[in-house]
Amino acid sequence: QDNRDPGLYCRALNLEDDPTFTGAGCNANSPGGDGACLYAYASVKDQGLKTELVSGTGNYFYTIPTTPQVATQTGVAYYNHSVADSLKRCLTDFSPDPTEIVNQAPFPNPYYQLTDAVAFTNYLGTFSIDGMNYQYAGPYRIVNKSLWALPSASELAIFGKYGLFRKTLADPLTSTLDQRIEAGVVSNLFPRYTKMNLSSNVQHLSTSSDLLPGETKAVNVLGSSGETNWMDGCNKRVSTYDSLTGEHIGSCNATAKIEILNEDFQLSKKLLILESRDLKLQLVRPALINDSGENVLASSFQNCSTNNECGGDECCFNKRCWSKTIVSQCLDETQNTGNRPIGASCSSDLQCASLCCDQTNGVCNVHENVTDDNPVLCGKLPGQSCIARDWCQKQILPECYIVDTGPGATDCEYRCYNVERFGDCRDNRCIAPTPRIDDSGIWNPNDPNRCNNERPEDSVPPPF
Repeated sequence: QDNRDPGLYCRALNLEDDPTFTGAGCNANSPGGDGACLYAYASVKDQGLKTELVSGTGNYFYTIPTTPQVATQTGVAYYNHSVADSLKRCLTDFSPDPTEIVNQAPFPNPYYQLTDAVAFTNYLGTFSIDGMNYQYAGPYRIVNKSLWALPSASELAIFGKYGLFRKTLADPLTSTLDQRIEAGVVSNLFPRYTKMNLSSNVQHLSTSSDLLPGETKAVNVLGSSGETNWMDGCNKRVSTYDSLTGEHIGSCNATAKIEILNEDFQLSKKLLILESRDLKLQLVRPALINDSGENVLASSFQNCSTNNECGGDECCFNKRCWSKTIVSQCLDETQNTGNRPIGASCSSDLQCASLCCDQTNGVCNVHENVTDDNPVLCGKLPGQSCIARDWCQKQILPECYIVDTGPGATDCEYRCYNVERFGDCRDNRCIAPTPRIDDSGIWNPNDPNRCNNERPEDSVPPPF
């Protein structure tokens, strides 16, 4: 499962730059004699069920899986999940023959089980679900076939122990090589098999034994939180997929040559000192390995949509699995009760997107206070629940101030204004606003210090 394993090879070079290409084809000079050209460019990626976007056209388009083969809903069996959730999973691969012989049969039936009620029993078989047609075209899709540097004629370099696939779902007697490639299974994509850290009693597809990673995967659970038995490698790839870069744990690149350059600042150019095509440099996804051999780079943390996709001591937060010692509240532990639209039933303000639940009618009401022109306010009555004072009903009340009316020390007046004010929200309850009386106390027009607390005339009544 280590993408820095020296036994891995990255298919990213032109054929002439591939050190395992002898110039006489790709069927010799390789470990085991099962095909060479290990670094010649070829691209294969995971795919989900294909979808017929326009019904009746017969044109099916690939989908990209986003979740591992794990029951994401607590208490719901793996094959009892909704179709929408099941469609997000990566597809199961097949098991290799113990003798590593490349052939077409036998394959288990059904080829792919989506839910208890939906199964695909043959390659390119279709199924209609909720008015949408889906097609099973195998778990892998071929990318940029016309740009491959791997010669199509070298079948042993494509199907074999060191090839892209070990089997094909297409009939080898009646299909073309391209059709067999399109239907390739038992992929050698990295990682071929993987293990995941999961909580106890979470259903997932894995082997029954820890000794045979290639055996058929079935629904299993862990008695206690920890590491599963072997699962399909796609689980690791979808769990480490970065939607911004399109990369996952198996992504790589390679250089055909190494150049040593000297930068001449006086001439403002770089001079080539040495060039070598004997040394190849493989580039893999970055990592930060701690003393325990764990990748602790944040961008490499496992992707997730629910806590079930994380380990027993982890939880899903911001689509990544984090240790519970770092994240105080897990995604599944938060109560998602809000965001109900206007007119939906409610019993609490927090259930409404507007934060305004009409307790008289029990429905979500409008509250739009973003503009001074035509605001539509919640207008809660005193005694009703509230989020903040803006949600409480406005009332007209008097406010009195000592107002500066001239340049003299005693040029002031005591004035009262009728103004609209929101009620107060205290302890999540609306209360009626109280009239505001100036801090100077009772107005005395004969007091020589009566103007000490005066306000400029253009500042009253102050808005709030």
